[in-house]
Amino acid sequence: PWKVNESQRSQFIQYLKPYAAALGSFKLPSRLSLSRYIAGYIDGYNDHHPFMHMPTFCMKYHRESPELVLALLAVGAQLRYETRNASALYRAGRAIILHRLESGELATQPGGLCGISRPSNSLALAGVEAYSSAAASRLDTMKAILLLATYSTWQEDLCLVRESLEYPGLLARCLRESGLVNDASYNDKDLDWHSWARAESDRRAKLAAFCFLNLQTLVFNVPPVILANEIDLWLPGTCDEWLAPTAALWLRARSKSPALVRFQEAFVNLVQPRTEECPVPSPFGNFVLIHAILQRLIVAKQLSLDPASPGYAPEEVAKFESSLHRWRDQWCKAPESVLDVRHTKGSLSWTATSLLGLAHVRLHFASRRPQEVCSGNPKIIAGNAWNARPPERGPHLVYALLHAVHALNIPVQLGIDYLASCQAFFWSLQHCFCSFEAAIFLSKWLFMLAETQGTEELDVNERQIIRWTECIVNEALASLEAIDGYDLSTTEDNTSHSLEALGNLVIKLFAKMFERCNSAWPIMRTIGQSLHEYSSLLGKCDKSPSHD
Repeated sequence: PWKVNESQRSQFIQYLKPYAAALGSFKLPSRLSLSRYIAGYIDGYNDHHPFMHMPTFCMKYHRESPELVLALLAVGAQLRYETRNASALYRAGRAIILHRLESGELATQPGGLCGISRPSNSLALAGVEAYSSAAASRLDTMKAILLLATYSTWQEDLCLVRESLEYPGLLARCLRESGLVNDASYNDKDLDWHSWARAESDRRAKLAAFCFLNLQTLVFNVPPVILANEIDLWLPGTCDEWLAPTAALWLRARSKSPALVRFQEAFVNLVQPRTEECPVPSPFGNFVLIHAILQRLIVAKQLSLDPASPGYAPEEVAKFESSLHRWRDQWCKAPESVLDVRHTKGSLSWTATSLLGLAHVRLHFASRRPQEVCSGNPKIIAGNAWNARPPERGPHLVYALLHAVHALNIPVQLGIDYLASCQAFFWSLQHCFCSFEAAIFLSKWLFMLAETQGTEELDVNERQIIRWTECIVNEALASLEAIDGYDLSTTEDNTSHSLEALGNLVIKLFAKMFERCNSAWPIMRTIGQSLHEYSSLLGKCDKSPSHD
């Protein structure tokens, strides 16, 4: 349905005519380009952020919300590396949003499609249909804002990055007005495929917006604009239902699907466990829940008086780790949880486990200062990572260290050179940020051990983690063609490295992963260059990063 013909393109041009003054000289790309960009969206974005129901998507359905199609095309064009057209499509979508704002179309209106009662008389039914149409258009506008914010957030152009920080407030307003709580009596069992897809897409979009806003907070250290306690939507349904390409297959998947679970019920069960069993969420549901736990970490951190420290009391750390362990156990029970990054179902499952690792690391380590990523300057990012305090030794670091080492192990198993060339196909932005923090944390820990082992012997856990790290590093060195500043010809399978050398090599290997980064999102190159700059700082200095 997403293959665009000339008739559909001409029809969509008619949808844009009411906004001609706002669009200026914008010209819609050819039908082949449009088809290519939609395919780019599906291949490169939809698996990581599954809120647009592509089996039922068609441009002709968006007469009232052409900005959503333009925003989707902008993301798809970016993922097809056609940056000039991506920029033009982004500007066109943004122009329509600004036009709606200036004309008052986005003034407070009733919204939300869920929980509407069905009247018996035709006059009332006509009123509900008009209401539903307006609500649907409004939710489409919210989805467009989410995609425009996504496009602008991950660019190198600082003007676009700053522009991206204009969207969270608008997105939050749209979310609140459209409704963040589902009616408890809402029942989707009687819906046909298209109606179900619309309701599920709207709910998923709200939850995806929460996750995106949370990711902005994680990366840029900006305050959260939507808090988890505001949300009580039904969590997304199963992957099999969502991915079904036909109504018949959807009905078959639906007959096997478990009951939906409410966000607050699932979240409270992680924070304050109860005795009764809660239905196991889908991969997208678990993804939303790990973001909610991360947000609790962020809020607790922002209450700290010392921004350079993780800022958590021991009893807080224990509570957060219990929540993370419960989340992990729940993830393991979910029948659709898989770790195959090339599997459509596996993308969110794998990304969620990366965020689990990030949560463990952030409990004990603060690697960045506020807004430094906004600078887009790898030297500044590397310099601030260099100045970050190393973690304090102790058994409390074990889970964070295991996740950090695992973050290195995965690309080594896949092949670092292979991943550097192909990561655009299945490596999400979240993995990029998680890898950066894992690299700095693990390297800092190794250098800290090197400085303190003279006065404090290594314990059993520390020795085992060092041994595992060394095995992974040796495996990587045995398969790489070259690595800056290291003679690979001297490496054997059982090569023993000093702790300082191991700390250096950890950074070099993570940096190598981004060396030929082919991601369509420029921020991934910025993070890769920051790791190279950090590696250069290690090479220039005779001592490890400071404890100051």
